Amino acid sequence: MKNNPLVVSALMSSLLLGCATQPPSPTALQTPAQAPAQAPQIKAPSQPLGFFVTSEGTGKGADLGGLAGADAQCQKLASAVGAGNKTWHAYLSTQAVNGQPAVNARDRIGSGPWYNVRGVKIAKDVADLHGDTIDAARLGNNLSRTTALTEKNESIKGAGDTPNQHDILTGSQTDGRAFTDAADHTCQNYTSSAAEGSAQVGHFDRTGGGNTSWNSAHASRGCGQENLVKTGGAGLLYCFAIDHTEDTVTPAIANVVAAGTRIEFIKDGFKGTEGPILLPDGGFVFTETQGNRITRIAEDGTTSTFLDNSNGSNGLAFNAAGELVTVQVLKPQVGIVFPKGKERVLADKFEGLPFVRPNDIVLSAKTGDIYFTDSGPNPGAPKSEVPAASPAVYRIKPSGELVRIANDIERPNGIQLSPDEKVLYVANTAGEYVLAFDVATDGSVSGKRNFAKLDGYRKGDNGFYSSGADGLAIDAKGHLFVVTSVGIQVFNTNGEALGTISLPKPGQNLAFAGKDKKFLYIVGRGAAYRIAVQTPGFSGRAK
Repeated sequence: MKNNPLVVSALMSSLLLGCATQPPSPTALQTPAQAPAQAPQIKAPSQPLGFFVTSEGTGKGADLGGLAGADAQCQKLASAVGAGNKTWHAYLSTQAVNGQPAVNARDRIGSGPWYNVRGVKIAKDVADLHGDTIDAARLGNNLSRTTALTEKNESIKGAGDTPNQHDILTGSQTDGRAFTDAADHTCQNYTSSAAEGSAQVGHFDRTGGGNTSWNSAHASRGCGQENLVKTGGAGLLYCFAIDHTEDTVTPAIANVVAAGTRIEFIKDGFKGTEGPILLPDGGFVFTETQGNRITRIAEDGTTSTFLDNSNGSNGLAFNAAGELVTVQVLKPQVGIVFPKGKERVLADKFEGLPFVRPNDIVLSAKTGDIYFTDSGPNPGAPKSEVPAASPAVYRIKPSGELVRIANDIERPNGIQLSPDEKVLYVANTAGEYVLAFDVATDGSVSGKRNFAKLDGYRKGDNGFYSSGADGLAIDAKGHLFVVTSVGIQVFNTNGEALGTISLPKPGQNLAFAGKDKKFLYIVGRGAAYRIAVQTPGFSGRAK
């Protein structure tokens, strides 16, 4: 693999000489080491912990038990200081071996930004951390002797201290990627503590041996604990939280959210995130479409599996009998998946043609009508040779009859009813507007029209235009919340824009939940968040 030309010049011919017995280089970019600074006591960092150097190694040299063992070490130490609610990964690359592909350290640490235990930003993103751009390479990240602290808010001993422990295991090149040659740069992917072998290390203090690289200074002379100590290390690791690690707040939107309201991070790492809905106990469930399960998040933020083997359930709705009705994508259909023993298919084709990708669903509390969307194939997907129904909006009557409402919407996605159930809203991902239909007292639908104009409608990298319009939610005042490419856009009952809430990660769907529906929960790109709102969600339906 080709090294990053912006930073590779720091690698010099003395890499293999070790650094434990060498004095600090007079040409080092950082100030030569003195006695470690005492870590001041802090009351509360301005940002949550997202990076630390491990305060201790495993004691087995570079045998960390592979990546899983290294991650477990990071997780254990983070948990000991109250940061175990995040998912922690060690900054380590592995090499391709026995048919297994290489893993790049830069690809397994999340997207940033990352803050140390004192709330100091280490880097804003992966590119900033590695100097991928000219500006980033010129400025450098903020990792140094004074900022590379342990999870306990302690300094690590570096060059000039006794013992010197500034070697941090990385197995990486300067760009954060794995080595591609035949030599061993990872002590057999962190499973060896033998006297022979080698692992690439970085210098957290950017000092020693003429090399200032934080992640790729030189190779160790052996893989055992004694070997690492002799070359200036202790088997320590860089640990990064892969979850969102910076608090985001909302702007002021009248009767919706107060200015500065925290967007509370719940958890990351889910396999697909869609279809959230309130549970009777105040918690909520959502679908992990890629994981083929429905996951529950309690009011205290704890997660558990609500239902396995959900047939790729996407949008969710509860009927009057308390049965969970879902649109499903593995075998495209609409049906009941819970409780056990009540499962049944309600619809899987229209006029003899199978659905393609049922997407979202809402159920009338007044009539029992089920409204759902089939968004069709993703843009640019190969055309199927099997005839299938076109993208459309459908209604399943209480009698079981399937009626097509509209088939002239490019990509119908999120779907929602107004509190009085006189208006049906449909998000068109490929369009610039949220659409609205009139709903009669018998549940029939007519009068399609543009309701609210969306920001962020543009041509994407795939060549297709999109607003990113996805999930919809409604509050007690009838405000419509729309997840789009720019965040959560909020509209009043006349379709007038009230404001936009930017999100840490692109959202996909949302729902009001918690006690009295006083929180807006958002899921998207594997993460879940919640926001305290001024107007609770509409209480007449679960969704």
